[in-house]
Amino acid sequence: MYDTWLINLLQNLVRYNHGTVFCPSWMNSSEIRPAAETQGIVPLHSKELGRAINSRASDLKDLETSYSNDVKFLASRFGVKIPCLPFKTREEDALYTQLLREDGGRFDANRFALQFAKRADGKKIFPKTTFYLRAKQKNFVTQLRQGRS
Repeated sequence: MYDTWLINLLQNLVRYNHGTVFCPSWMNSSEIRPAAETQGIVPLHSKELGRAINSRASDLKDLETSYSNDVKFLASRFGVKIPCLPFKTREEDALYTQLLREDGGRFDANRFALQFAKRADGKKIFPKTTFYLRAKQKNFVTQLRQGRS
């Protein structure tokens, strides 16, 4: 058994003393330098959807206290007060089906996203990004084809 830091040290010493690379295929972690780049979360929703979510949130009470820290973090990074989360509850599924019926079976992800934002309660119904809605539509169509609607 060996320690990788010893191999890194040996590789550095051989390069310093002899000007040659020892173990050329070895990835020396001491040569990795921090990059100026940062990683983060960027909003995936439109500005219009963000405004609709925050408008709905101002009508509701006790939203901030009912969320876990990770959900609060996600909402803050998205710049909204109610986080956009994937489909989880029966109420969300029912609202999705109701929106499809109201539109005569026509699917419009942008309109559905705005409707979810307007009807969100922050407990059982959460706003949806168009990504979540398109994924739901794909799953819904697959289930219809298989006869499990």
